[in-house]
Amino acid sequence: MKKLMRSRSAFAGGVCAGLAKHYGLRKGGLQACFVIGSCMFGATVLLYLVLWAILPMEEQAS
Repeated sequence: MKKLMRSRSAFAGGVCAGLAKHYGLRKGGLQACFVIGSCMFGATVLLYLVLWAILPMEEQAS
């Protein structure tokens, strides 16, 4: 079973990259949804911060 984690190879926190990798979505599309949602509703900013605080960071490949 895949575990939901933040991605290390991301620009701002890795939340969108981690969600995209886990659910098989496109990272850019998910980032666009978060940006549009932030401009329109503002609640996605809070959601992003909560996910950033809760999700563990992806382990480094050795």
